[in-house]
Amino acid sequence: MSRFAAWALQLALLAVLAACSPVNPAPGNQTPAPAAEPTATVVPAGVTLTPGPGPIGPQTLRIWVPPRFSPAPDAPAGALLKARLDEFVLLHPGVRVTVRIKAETGSGGMVRSLEAMNAAVPEALPDLVLFSRPEMERAARSGLLAVFPGLDAGWYEFAQSLSSIDGQVIGLPFAADALVLLYRLDSEGPPPADWVKTLQLDSPLLFAAGDSRGLFTLAQYLSAGGTFTSESGQPDINPFDMAEVFQFYRQGNQAGVFPGWMAGLTSQAEVYQSLQAGSARAGIVWASDVLQERDPDFRTADIPGPGGVPAPIATGWLWALGNPDSPHQQLSMELARFLTEADFMGEWTLAAGLLPPRPDALAAWPVESETAFAGRLLAEAYPLPPLAILETNGPLIRDALAVLWAGESTLMEAAESVRP
Repeated sequence: MSRFAAWALQLALLAVLAACSPVNPAPGNQTPAPAAEPTATVVPAGVTLTPGPGPIGPQTLRIWVPPRFSPAPDAPAGALLKARLDEFVLLHPGVRVTVRIKAETGSGGMVRSLEAMNAAVPEALPDLVLFSRPEMERAARSGLLAVFPGLDAGWYEFAQSLSSIDGQVIGLPFAADALVLLYRLDSEGPPPADWVKTLQLDSPLLFAAGDSRGLFTLAQYLSAGGTFTSESGQPDINPFDMAEVFQFYRQGNQAGVFPGWMAGLTSQAEVYQSLQAGSARAGIVWASDVLQERDPDFRTADIPGPGGVPAPIATGWLWALGNPDSPHQQLSMELARFLTEADFMGEWTLAAGLLPPRPDALAAWPVESETAFAGRLLAEAYPLPPLAILETNGPLIRDALAVLWAGESTLMEAAESVRP
């Protein structure tokens, strides 16, 4: 029985016992009501926290999470996270945990909020913030985050890369996602394992060609041997390696595997919707789309790469220290480690439809086929490219691909154009 299931059973037993007790006990037989167990407080986005009973000073840990990670008890993953936070509070008498739901990006997002709070009321900064990798990098480069002393052993290689910026550990990985190939079970033949097999398909292989970050193209570029740094160590893309990818795209476009209308697909979510609508039989989506929907008509496979080398890119969400001057930073790091322990991570990611960034967490997944595929996928995954590549080169890749498919540029012209 999981920890959460046991906790729920205890509450149910207490409810039964309460129902069986007398409504109006006789005088002299009354016993003091037991004190309520301390729990974590969830504060919706935009709501000012009103302190409850107990100290609100150095023993209160403030947490910010995006909406999809809310510890609201009305969803399985949220209930598990809420129970985990409550368990931490019970193990640390005198400690309170408050959780605020904050937008992940934008004017009211986490980084902007940290910047504003750091300038106006630094004493109210959050102790832990659950960032996506790009937003964590943005906050770290703005000097808003503290550094963890290190990362223990037992993480996937891509997760280790995501946790570090300029050689310093900034976040502890909590959840991950990766690009996968999704195909209909009634498709003729196995899914393509390499570029040659992909070009032989008799129907389109969809990907988000209009994605402003160019994720699928960057995955293919990495699999073709490309890197994201120049000889001087600056963010850059090698045009010769990119030209190899664009050659694959042009041949696929001519064969009908990569039709030009795919330039209108701007996200993996749109690809998934197109697959469900029957626009194609295979496409590139996030693993979370598959894990959350669990559509029995589809199956996942590795993304085809040159020479049969898979080309998955994995992203992640990480716990970061949002207050470099916090007087209880050690307690914050202890909570971050408590939230990233393997047993809990495996149970929580399974409920949330996400991937665990450490292999021992997969022991909590009951389906052997999913566990095997997830383990292989994450062991082979490339980490999400740096923020500078995503924001600077990503839009250029999108535009170059559209021009290439329109026949308005040569391979090398398209490849050179992805460099600012």
